[in-house]
Amino acid sequence: MANHLTGDYDAVIELRVQQINGLLGTLHQRRIVPGDSPSFPHSSRVRFGDIPGLLQAGNVRLVEWLKTLAATRTVSSAQPVMAFPLKPAPGLLALAEKATRELSAAQLEVVHSGRPRGRADVQISAPTVSFAEGATAEVTVQVEIRAHCVPDPGAGTLAAPIHGTVQATYSARSKTVGDHAVLQVDVPADDGKIVFIPKPGTGLTAAETADIAVRVRKALRGDFAPLEVDLPAGFPFVDFKVLGSGAGQAIALPLPLPDRPFPAGAIGSVGNNFTAGSEFAIAVSREYVQNFLNSIIDKLKAAAAGLGSKSFWADYSVSVGTITSTWKAGAIDLSGKIFLNTDAWFSPNGWISFTQTLTLALDPPSQTVTIQAVGEPQVNESWWIPHSRALNNVRQVRDNALVSGGGKLSPIFNDARARLAAGLQSFDKFAAATFTAVEVTPDGVVIRGAIRTSSRMDPVIHFEDTDGGAALTAFQSWIPGGGIDQFVWSWIEMKNPIPWFNSPEYAYGEHDFVLTKPASMKTANKVCLQIEGHRTTPDGFPEAVTASNDSCTPHSHEPILVFPPWLISVMMPIWKPRPPEDGALEQVIAGHVNVAGLSRGLEAVRANVLVHFAGARWERPLDALAQAFRQARRPEMPLVVVLVLPVGAFGLRRSEVEARLGVLGEEFAGRLLITEDYLGGWSQAFAARETPGTYLLNARGEFVWDQQGPIAVETMAVALRQNLMPAPAPRISPLRLNVAPGDLAPDALFADDREQRTALRRLRGREVILIFWQSWSAPCVEELRRLEELSRGKNAPVVLAVNGGEDPRVLAEVRAQHGLTFPLIADPDQEIAMRYGVQCWPTTVSINREGIISRIQFGTAHAHRPPPRREEAAAT
Repeated sequence: MANHLTGDYDAVIELRVQQINGLLGTLHQRRIVPGDSPSFPHSSRVRFGDIPGLLQAGNVRLVEWLKTLAATRTVSSAQPVMAFPLKPAPGLLALAEKATRELSAAQLEVVHSGRPRGRADVQISAPTVSFAEGATAEVTVQVEIRAHCVPDPGAGTLAAPIHGTVQATYSARSKTVGDHAVLQVDVPADDGKIVFIPKPGTGLTAAETADIAVRVRKALRGDFAPLEVDLPAGFPFVDFKVLGSGAGQAIALPLPLPDRPFPAGAIGSVGNNFTAGSEFAIAVSREYVQNFLNSIIDKLKAAAAGLGSKSFWADYSVSVGTITSTWKAGAIDLSGKIFLNTDAWFSPNGWISFTQTLTLALDPPSQTVTIQAVGEPQVNESWWIPHSRALNNVRQVRDNALVSGGGKLSPIFNDARARLAAGLQSFDKFAAATFTAVEVTPDGVVIRGAIRTSSRMDPVIHFEDTDGGAALTAFQSWIPGGGIDQFVWSWIEMKNPIPWFNSPEYAYGEHDFVLTKPASMKTANKVCLQIEGHRTTPDGFPEAVTASNDSCTPHSHEPILVFPPWLISVMMPIWKPRPPEDGALEQVIAGHVNVAGLSRGLEAVRANVLVHFAGARWERPLDALAQAFRQARRPEMPLVVVLVLPVGAFGLRRSEVEARLGVLGEEFAGRLLITEDYLGGWSQAFAARETPGTYLLNARGEFVWDQQGPIAVETMAVALRQNLMPAPAPRISPLRLNVAPGDLAPDALFADDREQRTALRRLRGREVILIFWQSWSAPCVEELRRLEELSRGKNAPVVLAVNGGEDPRVLAEVRAQHGLTFPLIADPDQEIAMRYGVQCWPTTVSINREGIISRIQFGTAHAHRPPPRREEAAAT
C-alpha cells in the first residue's frame, strides 16, 4: 500500500509553484549580466513578414529534389537510384529537420503585395508558470509582450499597438536515450494551446488578434524545435506531479535515496501536499526512517544486555523482548520489556517495561537533524526492583543508544538539501536552501525549508531619441523579474525664457514604449521617465514596482565653448521645477553641467552665443538686452544668451532675483541661460573683469565682439546686426555617460582620504554606488548627505564618493562638516570621471552585485510631482 506522504517512493521533495515563479523572475533578472546562462530575455529585436521559407531558393530546390526522389524507380541494376540514407551524418540530419520546419511553417504565410514586413522591437516580461491540479506532463507559461513595429520602406505594418499576454502550454516528459536520461519539451501542435490575449484598451480587433496569434505560433514552432535536454547521471528531478491549487500549489518530485531502488513512473501515487506554507519540503516515508529506528533499537538491546549483575545484587542475565515503535503526530513511541533472570534460589526473576517518546529535532545553525528523547521514559518494574533504579537503568540504556545511533538520519536530509541547492545554483549562484522545521507524522518525517535567491535589482530606465529625433523610445527599460505596466513621461517646456519659471508636462503610455515628441518637448531642457509595473519577489510573491521619476535625463546645449572640459569648468545649473516664491534659488538647483567641451568639429555651424557678465551690482540686465535685440531686428538669427551672475546670487529669494533680472520680452526667440560664475570659470574663459561686460561668439564659435561696462544698447544692436550668422536652432541633447545601464562598470583603483586602497572589481558581490561630486556644488553636498543616510541602512550598498580635481584637503573638511563615513576619493586629474564620461555634478552610478551598471542619475534625486494613477491618466 502506498505511503500517504510519499506514495510508492521512499522520499519526495515538493516545491511551491509560487517559489518556482520567483526563480523564473531571477532568471529573467540574470539577463542584466552579459553572457549569463540560463536566462530569459527582457527584450528582443525580430523580423516579421520576410519571404516564407517555402519560397526561399534552397527550399524550392529541396522540393524539386524530393519530387525527383519520389518519382525514381529501379528499372535495372545498371540504373542508379537516388536514396536518402536512413542514418545520415548528424549535420545533414539537422539541415533536413530545419528545412522541414521551414516548409511546415511556410504553410501559414500568404504572399501578397503590401504585406506587413519589417522589424519589431519586443519587450518581454518575466515568465510565470501555472499548472492544472494533478498535472504530470503539462506546464503553461505566460509572458507579457509589448511590441513596436517599424515597417520596411513601402511595406505594410502590423496592427498597433501590440500589447498583451502570450500563453503557451508545453508538454515535458523524460525518456531514456542510450544510457542516459533526457528531458524533452515539446511545443504544442494544438493551436488552442498557444494564444495571444490583448490587453484591454489596445483596440485590437478579433481579426488582428488572430493574426498576431498566428505569428506567435509560427515563431514558437519555427524558432523552438522540440527541445531535448540531457540530464546528468542520477539527476533526481525528472517526473513531477502538481498538487493542490491556488497560492499553496506545489510540484512533487521523487527523490532517490542512497542504496534504495527507485520505482520510475510512480509519480501518480503521490497525492499529499505537505509544504504547509514553506517554500520547499522533503518527506521521507515511515518505512525508510524505521530502518534508522531499528538501528537504535539494536543499540537499546545491546546496552540493556550490559546491565547484568552490575545493576543488581545477584547474577542476572538480561534479555530484551520485542521493542515496538508507534508513529503519531509529533513523536514516535518506543515500547519494550527487559527481562531479568537468575539461577540464584534466593532471588526472584524480574522485568522492567518502558515507553520512551522520541522526536526529531533541527539545529538551525548546523542544519543537522537528530533523534532526541522527549521527557523521561515511562517505566514499570517488578515489585522487588526499586523504581529509581529501574528508571536510571532505562535512562542509561536510552542515552547510550541515542549517542551511537541518533544522528545517522541527518546525512540523508543534508544530501537532499545539497542536491536541491546545487540545482538552484545552476540557475543562480547566490541561491541557497535552508531547513527551518522538522515534523514527525504517522506516515513519516517531513522537513521544511526556505529558498534564498538573489535579491531583486533596481528597475532599469533607459530612453533615447529615435526616428531621427522625432520620438523617444524606452525599449531598453525593464523591470528585472517582472514587467512594465505604464510609462509616465514628463518634461519641462521652456514657455518662459527664465529657466526655473517653467512647470512640467506629462504624457502617459500603457501600450507603447515609444513616444512621439510633442512640440513642447522639442525645446525641453529635461525629460524624465517613470515606469510603473510589477515583479515577482525572490520568494514568489507579486509586488507593485514604481521606479520614481527622478530618473531624468537633463538636456544640455552643445558645447558653448569649444575647449577641453578637463582644462576648464564653465558650469551651468540644472533646474528643478518652479521653486516657491520665498525660497532661495540655490535650493532648486539639481546639479551643474560643464558646457565647455568638444563639438562636432571646429568648422561646424552652431548657434550664436552672447555672454553677458552682470557685474556685482547687477540691476535689470534683461531690460537692456531686450532693447538691443529689438533694435538689432534679427529675430531669424538663433541666439543663445548666457547671463553670468556673481557668485552667491542664487542664494537670494526667487522673487528678489526675478525683480532684479528684468524682462527679456516675448519677442526674444532664442534661449536664455542663467548661471553664477562658479569657480570663476566664465571669467577665466573670457578674461572678464568684475565690471559688467558682454562678449559675442558667432555660429562658428569665433569671438567677434565685446563691450566693457554697462550695456550700450545701440552699440550692441549694431554688433548683433553685423555679426549674427544664419544657424540652426540651438541644439540640446540628453546628457550621456560613456556607459549605460546594463554595461559592465569600468574598473578603477581607488585610494581614499584614509589611505585605504581598493579596486572596483574587488567589490563584486556587493552593491556599489559611485557619486562624482564637487565641494562647491550645493546639489553635490545634498546628494552626499542622502547617501550617508542610505549607507547606514541594513544591507546598505558601498558608497564611493569620487571628488573631481579639488585639493585633497577639501575632502577632510567636507567629511568633518557633514559627518560622512564612506570613502572620499581624490581624482585630481579627473581620470576616473573621464573614464565614465562625467559632465554633470553630481552624477550617481549604481552598480549591482555582478558589477553591472543598473542606474544612472544626473543631479540630485527629485521628482516633478507624484504622477496621476493610471486610471486617472486614461480618463484624461
